[in-house]
Amino acid sequence: MLCVGDIISKSLSYVAENIREAIYKVNDEYIRSQLSVILGQQQLDCIKAFFSRQGSKMSIMRPRNHNIHITSWISMPVYEADFGWGKPMHFGLGNEFREDRELIISSSDGDGVIVSMNFQTVPMQLFNKFFYEDV
Repeated sequence: MLCVGDIISKSLSYVAENIREAIYKVNDEYIRSQLSVILGQQQLDCIKAFFSRQGSKMSIMRPRNHNIHITSWISMPVYEADFGWGKPMHFGLGNEFREDRELIISSSDGDGVIVSMNFQTVPMQLFNKFFYEDV
């Protein structure tokens, strides 16, 4: 992994070699694998949207994706970025979360973390039960 600090402080040959290695890893198999994941998730989203629009017209249960996507951005020094107008006061996602997506980021003062969770009602109730009652 190549960090901004490495790009600034290390030699051009070191940075170029790291970029070449990263490019080499992104081969046809890797791209096809990522496309399969993305297209699979889009198909699930379309199916969910169809069944949720049908609502009371259908007796078929809405399909559920029981996967939880947790992303940690703790190691990203986002509050150290300075594009000329000072360091950011807040960092977060600019778009709306989809269901069952969680994000963990460092707090702006560096003394903790912020955990954003987006569950539907029933999974959130189960999460609360397992997290608070079963611990």
